[in-house]
Amino acid sequence: MGNTVTLISRAFPATHQFAGIPAVFTKVKSGGAFATTTRIPLHRHSGLYGITARCGGGNLGVDAHVRVHKV
Repeated sequence: MGNTVTLISRAFPATHQFAGIPAVFTKVKSGGAFATTTRIPLHRHSGLYGITARCGGGNLGVDAHVRVHKV
């Protein structure tokens, strides 16, 4: 609890980066849960983007995806 989770995806804005890939940060909550919000840049192409996560210097070992749709 209280550690920082780094969420990494080419879908995210490039405000922050990890290893040259856009990233967002959030804190670990009770029970190991974490959540955050971000805005996908308007210039991102539609498609499926992978999301990986790191915490404490290592990968969490889970993959998630976000689908971007142009409106």
